[in-house]
Amino acid sequence: MATLAFCRLGQFLSFLLITVSFSLTYWLFYDYPTEIDMTYCSVMSPTNFTRMNFFMSSSLTVEILAVIIFNGLLYINRKRKSDTSTLKLAARYQLTENINTLTMCIPLACCHFAVVFSICITYKLRIKFQSFFMDDTTFEELVSHAEIYGCLIPIVGLIEYRLMQKRKRRVMAGNFVNVRDHMEKMDALTIAHFRVMRNVWN
Repeated sequence: MATLAFCRLGQFLSFLLITVSFSLTYWLFYDYPTEIDMTYCSVMSPTNFTRMNFFMSSSLTVEILAVIIFNGLLYINRKRKSDTSTLKLAARYQLTENINTLTMCIPLACCHFAVVFSICITYKLRIKFQSFFMDDTTFEELVSHAEIYGCLIPIVGLIEYRLMQKRKRRVMAGNFVNVRDHMEKMDALTIAHFRVMRNVWN
């Protein structure tokens, strides 16, 4: 029952996080003053361009290194799993959990990289965009789209969570079919245990 309560609470918190993220984004775009002669919400301005240019170059370097390390960890764990004959049971279980966790984080990592990478590149190409496409005010408003990150991450996380729960329910349903076929060989306590597990994941 504690597992079932945690699953329901996790879904509620995910929906709550998405609602808060979209509410903040709506407030930034529509309720904050954006007239040209007033201060508006922008992380970029002509006075701090040099400092932000250095900051974005550093962020881009860190982001690329993080992606390389993430893919390296996933590759090493998958390579180790291909030869698990010499590993103990606990090590094989931990290796499987590592791969499952890293695989579940792939969409989150891609979403994070896409948002941060696009912001950094846009900063680096500021002069070109400013000269040929738009004025300063429009550019500064469009480049300050980091709040999109706060909307995408909980959505992707919720989708991943739902898919994970669906896989677990499918596994538990298959196990219960096998248990039901051999129910006469089990005692009442074992049967009750599998019934509780089926109710938790369904």
